[in-house]
Amino acid sequence: ARAVDWLRVFGALLVVIYLALLTWKMVQPALDYLNFGEVTMELGVPQFYPAVVILTGIAVSILAALVSFARELRPLGRGSGE
Repeated sequence: ARAVDWLRVFGALLVVIYLALLTWKMVQPALDYLNFGEVTMELGVPQFYPAVVILTGIAVSILAALVSFARELRPLGRGSGE
């Protein structure tokens, strides 16, 4: 059971790392959209707006993943409980 707890912590940590890398790789394109003023062909909507929505969603996902990671750490701090 202890190994399963460690695997859950490791999995939660991998999710946090993945989302952090995703955010890092998404910031530069969002800044490019802002600096170059790119707009969609169909509606003429600046592409920066959807990028902000995507970054906001990823940021909220990181917060949720951090909460999940913290919850997975709790059983390890208490010991096996058996």
